[in-house]
Amino acid sequence: MHTLDLVMRQDQDYFPIPIEIASLLPDQLNHRRVSEGVEVVVFSEDNDRYFIARDICPHMGAPLAQARLCRKTGTLQCRWHGYIYDSGTGEMKENPNDKLFTKIKTAFQSYNPLSTPKYRIKRLSYEAAEGKIFVRRGAANET
Repeated sequence: MHTLDLVMRQDQDYFPIPIEIASLLPDQLNHRRVSEGVEVVVFSEDNDRYFIARDICPHMGAPLAQARLCRKTGTLQCRWHGYIYDSGTGEMKENPNDKLFTKIKTAFQSYNPLSTPKYRIKRLSYEAAEGKIFVRRGAANET
């Protein structure tokens, strides 16, 4: 596995710029560039696991690097509209606007809560070796 570093840098399946594990600040969202025009957020879930996602809120494209990470509740909260996501699964836990607009929504016969979009942060898969994280291109997977 000592050659993994070289192989992954040249492999089309991985972004060309690895993330240096030692550069990550603990208990914080870290913003990193992994390719020209591609930025991610990353934080350590524990010593061997990392949360990595594109730096884009799935609701309206806000930078996730500005989100609030709460370790206690296990959530990320987007600063643009307040959407709250589970930091483990990426699934939306709460849309704070739902509480504000409940009466307005139910006043319309066309309102259907089952057709409301369910936004989700898609985690990116990765390989960690020799102090670096190599982020995989393409489809997001759970790691």
